[in-house]
Amino acid sequence: MIGGIREFAFRNYPVSMACACIALDATANRELGGGVGDRCKKFVNKYLDIISAVGTGGGILAVPGSTLCIADPRNPGSPAPVQDIIYYSIRNCLIHEAGLAANVAFTERAFLGIESGTFYMSTRFIVAILLSVAASPVQAGVKIDENWQIILDSRAIPFNSLIGNAAAVRAFLSLP
Repeated sequence: MIGGIREFAFRNYPVSMACACIALDATANRELGGGVGDRCKKFVNKYLDIISAVGTGGGILAVPGSTLCIADPRNPGSPAPVQDIIYYSIRNCLIHEAGLAANVAFTERAFLGIESGTFYMSTRFIVAILLSVAASPVQAGVKIDENWQIILDSRAIPFNSLIGNAAAVRAFLSLP
């Protein structure tokens, strides 16, 4: 997780997201078990409120168990659940191909969708993944090197006081 935070601070977004996805998979494995694709998508679903609220800048709050479908960069013109997009179009490309797909890019705007033929995902989704990992109870007791910080909406994220406590993460984000 610290690699994702550090690389985010340097605005190295693809590497930051790759680190966040590795942390997501490792955490999902400890928390949920099962095959990699299944556990990653279940993990995203379990923390969908955190991921959707942070990732969209508060524009969308999808509760766990709901379906949030957006434009699919793998199949233009078709929607796909955000869990699939994060797993297939972002995580798999970064982890297995060491880069984003040609038609996928990060933006610093709170935007998620296709514009001029390119699928844009807000850099806030990196923060969203990192916060969902921090929220997992299996992270309890982990400490983060506080030399690196992420500022979200003008506030430094106090990872060490949030780690392992989903209620604390949701309270920090003012989620119900």
